[in-house]
Amino acid sequence: MFNLRTSNEHWMIFVTAEVAILNRSAVVLAADSAVTIDHSQYTTGKVYDTADKIFQLCEAQPIALMIYNNVEFFGIPIEILAKEFRRHCKSKNISFDTVRDCSEYFLDYLLNNHKPSNGDLKYFHELFLHTIFDPIKNATSREFSDLLTSKNPDPVLIHDQLDSIFERNIAQFSKQLECDDDIDGNFYETYIEIISKVLESASLVLVNDKNLKLFARYAWNFIKSNEISANFNGLVFAGYGSNEVLPSLMHFQCDCFIDEKLKFFEVDSVSVERREHTGFIKSFAQQDVIRSYVDGISPEILNFIKAIIREIVPTLSQSDGQQSAATIVSLTGSLDRFISDRYIAPIHSMIAWMPKQELAALATTLIEITCLRRRVTMDHESVGGDVDLAVITKSEGLVWVKRKHYFPAQLNPRYFKGISNG
Repeated sequence: MFNLRTSNEHWMIFVTAEVAILNRSAVVLAADSAVTIDHSQYTTGKVYDTADKIFQLCEAQPIALMIYNNVEFFGIPIEILAKEFRRHCKSKNISFDTVRDCSEYFLDYLLNNHKPSNGDLKYFHELFLHTIFDPIKNATSREFSDLLTSKNPDPVLIHDQLDSIFERNIAQFSKQLECDDDIDGNFYETYIEIISKVLESASLVLVNDKNLKLFARYAWNFIKSNEISANFNGLVFAGYGSNEVLPSLMHFQCDCFIDEKLKFFEVDSVSVERREHTGFIKSFAQQDVIRSYVDGISPEILNFIKAIIREIVPTLSQSDGQQSAATIVSLTGSLDRFISDRYIAPIHSMIAWMPKQELAALATTLIEITCLRRRVTMDHESVGGDVDLAVITKSEGLVWVKRKHYFPAQLNPRYFKGISNG
């Protein structure tokens, strides 16, 4: 979960669990209904269990969009944009050869038709900079608090150390980025006012020329790197294009607008094939429970084991660092191969042959056990509500197996008549 810092600001996000299962017969998409309204005045946010996350994206082809994390694309609900896109494609008789073509056209559609105005962009740039600044601010606050609780703290000395604390923390976060380029002069001039406002929101960060340039350089490199902020849009496209007999899936994450460009990444893509790669299961957002089922081990426990290996091997070996590194790679690789051969491959092999009904039952169960896990632990109940379930086939298109409505069906016959008439 993330928090935005202006006192009257709130944000709707899907802290959710979603799954896509593909084989040669169909694609199954399943999602819970939880949405969190996060607000700076609250610690955990408000959760509602009525959100829609799966949408039919095209009428000409059986292609669906499943969304997670941020519910809005720069202030416009993605649900509205998906339906507008569907209407746009129908009115212009647009069809797509592949799911990839559809996903790329959708991203271009967002950029060309729904880009925020210059005034709105300034607002969203500030939110973006707040989001990437928060971890640095929090680390600085923790270190400052540790100094205050130390024995015989000297307030004057601690205050004098504020700059060095901030500089040390921003250097630490900068190491996680893949680039460390000098800041572009135009970027600094364009965003200096917003950067100054962001730094002013942190009482423990001194707003001076050095700190402004430090954070501006970090923001510049963050934008250029493959890192993504907490406010990103998760977009999953799945189904069949006109030239696709077997299904495929595209997974993107969109982040921010900078210099007239939308920053987005292709996270993953899969295509079902005739012989190899005939079954896939993909989880999104909160993946820990589903990954535990598929991998046979919790991701947290697996990472802990690998961390122990990296820590212990150098102390047990009398060899040099290069040989220790080779041993670590060998051990962790053996662990990954065992998990793949013993758990992941058999499940994917079974998925390849499962009928549509069984795929749907599996997808529903995976979401429900994630919900149960959150309910019976001290975790925030950020997965819940009805499970929406869609099955997509080449011939029948998108078929809803389970779908909630915010209105009684018997009171709204005109809605369903309109659907049936296209």
